[in-house]
Amino acid sequence: MPFREFLALKNENGLLPRFQMNLMEGARFAYSEDEFVALRQSEEESQRQRHQETLASIPADEITSEMRTFKPSRLHFIELYEEGGIEEIQEPLQEYGLDFSYYMCANGVILDIVEEGGKTYTYYTLREVIDFLRNNGRKGIEIQRYKGLGEMNADQLWETTMDPVKRTLIKVTLPDVIAADHMFTMLMGEDVPPRRAFIEQHALSVKNLDV
Repeated sequence: MPFREFLALKNENGLLPRFQMNLMEGARFAYSEDEFVALRQSEEESQRQRHQETLASIPADEITSEMRTFKPSRLHFIELYEEGGIEEIQEPLQEYGLDFSYYMCANGVILDIVEEGGKTYTYYTLREVIDFLRNNGRKGIEIQRYKGLGEMNADQLWETTMDPVKRTLIKVTLPDVIAADHMFTMLMGEDVPPRRAFIEQHALSVKNLDV
């Protein structure tokens, strides 16, 4: 679903839908867990009623025991975002007087951004502001990745890691050496299945992957 269409679904209480459910009559949206459960129960009851109507249209001597058994169809739904996810994004925006409604706002000036040197840029939507900040942040930056510090040139190693003025030293302690050894063996060993299971379980929790 395009983000603009998603924002347009905000209800009168300012809530955005948590779930999209694909029912026979079309897409329905639930704005909370309770509403999702209620819609699911309502859909199951509708299926049960249609099942009874279908049985009523069939001659009694042709109805088998299997046909009498009601089996609800699987409900297809999408969780549009995790609980609390939207709030985590919206709260920092509100500190700057911004709101999701500005994302594709067609009228009015949202921000005048003054770049170093005095050049001013005027933006009318939050989307334009985000694109500008991303592009501006990339200016003069070249991202390189290394498997180890030994692959860097001496000046790069000094600038990024060894300079006492800029570097940060963090003491690493191992409160449980046995658990640490087990983790290291699992992640670096030759036994693939447990490593794959660990990655699949924790992949979405990774932060600062390039640090």
